[in-house]
Amino acid sequence: MQNDHPERALSLYLQVGDLAFSESTLVEEHNLGQRLLADDDRVALSQLAPDKVQEWCLSRIAHYHHHNGVLRERYGAAARNAISKNKSHIRALRAAYNDAAPIHRHLPPEVLMEIFSHVDPVVAMMPRPWVPLLRICRYWRRLLFRTAQFWANLLSLPIWTASILRRHMQRFRTALARSGHESLTLSVPYYSQGIVDILMPHASRLSSFDAGPSLLLDPEEMAHNKIGQELLCVSHHPTNMDVNMWRTSPLTFSFTLFLNLCSLQLQHTYFDSPAAPYLSLCHLKLDHCTVRPSSSTGRVPTLCAIHDTLDLFPNLETLSLTCCLSEKNPGTVSGMLPVPGVTKTIHLPRLRHLELEDVCGHIPRFLSHVAFPPTAALALCPLRTHDPTVQLFTGVDLSPAPHAALHLEIRGVFGRIYHACYETRGNGVRSVRVTLDDASLDSRTIAHFARELVAVLAPARGLTSLTTVGLPNVQLRSYWDDLRAAFVCPVLDVLALDWRPPVGADLGPQGDWGVLRDRDDSRHLGDGAFGILPSLQELCDVLRACLGARTGGRSPLHRLEVTVRPCSVDRDKEWEEVVLEGWQIALAEDWIRDKLSDLVEDVVAVPYLD
Repeated sequence: MQNDHPERALSLYLQVGDLAFSESTLVEEHNLGQRLLADDDRVALSQLAPDKVQEWCLSRIAHYHHHNGVLRERYGAAARNAISKNKSHIRALRAAYNDAAPIHRHLPPEVLMEIFSHVDPVVAMMPRPWVPLLRICRYWRRLLFRTAQFWANLLSLPIWTASILRRHMQRFRTALARSGHESLTLSVPYYSQGIVDILMPHASRLSSFDAGPSLLLDPEEMAHNKIGQELLCVSHHPTNMDVNMWRTSPLTFSFTLFLNLCSLQLQHTYFDSPAAPYLSLCHLKLDHCTVRPSSSTGRVPTLCAIHDTLDLFPNLETLSLTCCLSEKNPGTVSGMLPVPGVTKTIHLPRLRHLELEDVCGHIPRFLSHVAFPPTAALALCPLRTHDPTVQLFTGVDLSPAPHAALHLEIRGVFGRIYHACYETRGNGVRSVRVTLDDASLDSRTIAHFARELVAVLAPARGLTSLTTVGLPNVQLRSYWDDLRAAFVCPVLDVLALDWRPPVGADLGPQGDWGVLRDRDDSRHLGDGAFGILPSLQELCDVLRACLGARTGGRSPLHRLEVTVRPCSVDRDKEWEEVVLEGWQIALAEDWIRDKLSDLVEDVVAVPYLD
């Protein structure tokens, strides 16, 4: 089919504004294309058989291109108007060519509309949002404007950013209207009264809703963008968000407005507890949200309010709560209110995935009063982990499998630990992941959690694999000693770590690499030696000290995985990160294997992949 140049098209491609086009606009557009045909062309086109139209259009397009070339050559700028008129004829002929495509004659419109209903629209965002599919031809466009599922699919795309939604709210309304009676999946960047008003006529069709933070804007302010957006904080101060001020908003998400939701995501929003069990909801994700307090019941602790509300969603399959259980103490700068008591246990018999991120002490109180299947996966991120007395799974029976094992990954940068992640391993083992993200993590905190998690998740096998990323060798020894003292890794199978060649090391084929190749390293490892060999020797010394301390009555380490980081090299007074070549990594692997053969069964060195 013939495609017009984007800058020269007669608005035949969809920009955001085109969402508001009416059917009469499309008729006018078709008539305009007919008027742009030359009189002789219009008469000739009306007399052609359908299977002859495209061939004729191509010949006429070639004729006008040739004519324009002659005009430019003979008259130059003086022929500007005539050339422009010929270009209009060409655009009209291209539209007629596309309208006469064989697919239009052989496929009934109902079949094309069914095909369009299964198309996920591709939206190009530059220079403005538009849908290429609507640029094919007028016939397709007319059918697409009558295909409700196509518009429902378009609405489900993450293109409705805050800036686009504010500028094109009427287009958003029109797309909703064009979606007919189809089920809707919507994602909006904020939740406001204006959004509620727009969605109300379509509330019964909304099956999946992802709403950003509540904004303190009325529809007029939102449309004209007169004031800045103000974020509602209902629990803790959010991180990485630009906030003008904190206020208590009267806006509340109400389940009585949206009766058929299957999936719901809310951020920084109050919501009302449903009056009766809400059976359709299967997926719920709340980020800094809380139940709107009732004037009749008085103050209810946030954890208790959330806990009691979840009892009204018995069919939940996935649940994610981020900072929805704890409450900030208004009388302090950074303190939290004590963990409240919970009197009853709620049952979520269909739950298969549970995510919790909150203050460390609130997670076990919540978990111990929720009954869920033994196969449900858990993903926990405790905050404020400095209290060594907190136990994540107090009162929770996880019934660990006898073959369950635990994996620990520790990440650091510039000598500071910022991330530790524990995961269960094993076939048929319940998936449990506990993540510590804290700039003040230390080896004792990591060992404390390792001891508890081994006891409740993998008491038989313990910690069987350990990965460290970005840790200097000295820190590795410290963390190893603390873990070993906690008796959590008696049968460690896999140890994975980084090795970074020293800054400015010689990477040529001679020097240290030649010594590695010749296996003659005695004269290169004296006091004060610098280079590849001393760095490898230091790594092996630390590993020998760590692994040797656990060999009493225990089998050697099954596998040592060494990730070789790039080396910083001075190139013309500029530092450059150089990745070691395969033969260099192989030599380093062989050397480590020789030095630790009595402690490690297998050594693998691999390049770092960013």
